[in-house]
Amino acid sequence: MKKLIFVEGIPGSGKSTFARFLANQFERNGYTCDLFFETTYNHPVILSESFDDYNRFIESYMERWKVFLVNQSESDVVVMESAIFQSPIVHLLHKDVDRNIIQSVIVKVSRMLEQVNECKLIYFYQEDAAAAIQKMIEIRGREEFLLRKHNEHKHEKYFANRMEQGPESHVTFFLEYAAIANQFVKEVSIETVIIENSSRNYSLYEQQLLNEFALTYFPDPHVEMSVLKGYTGIYHN
Repeated sequence: MKKLIFVEGIPGSGKSTFARFLANQFERNGYTCDLFFETTYNHPVILSESFDDYNRFIESYMERWKVFLVNQSESDVVVMESAIFQSPIVHLLHKDVDRNIIQSVIVKVSRMLEQVNECKLIYFYQEDAAAAIQKMIEIRGREEFLLRKHNEHKHEKYFANRMEQGPESHVTFFLEYAAIANQFVKEVSIETVIIENSSRNYSLYEQQLLNEFALTYFPDPHVEMSVLKGYTGIYHN
């Protein structure tokens, strides 16, 4: 792989938005580019299944990294979000695994990535993580969002151990996720660009990314409404 770029950050920090922006700009600058979101079907690294035994998760997760690095993409650039931090932190935190174990997994992955010539981590964070997470919860539906997350994950050990908190235990979860990620980003052994984006000045952050990779900005193309109407209809995922 000529370039391997990871986009990580605390919940609601814009990982998907900036990963998409980078992939688009690389392609518009003449590079071939693969883009992997955390929800990408048949993701090369992120596991879609859940494991009751966290050791099985770690084994499977590490094996997928080995396979991914051996079967290198033919594209010039690979942009991947949520693969190094979010995927292992969320899964292992759900199991209430010792935080040192979570740290060791992330450090091991970063060491594996040292073999890639051009590998870079872009990390977005906000100094006031509590305010950022509250904002994310508001955008996603407030109490309804927390209740939905609670019903989906209340069987997990992390939430069972904090049952007295009810749906609010997910606020605790997000805060701990942010604290862990903000700590571990300082310990990875690959080149890292850290961007504090609480001011939501997205054009500034986009320019930082363009400068980082020596890219020329190309705006989204203008498409006539008559063309867009050709794609209207009902779609199922």
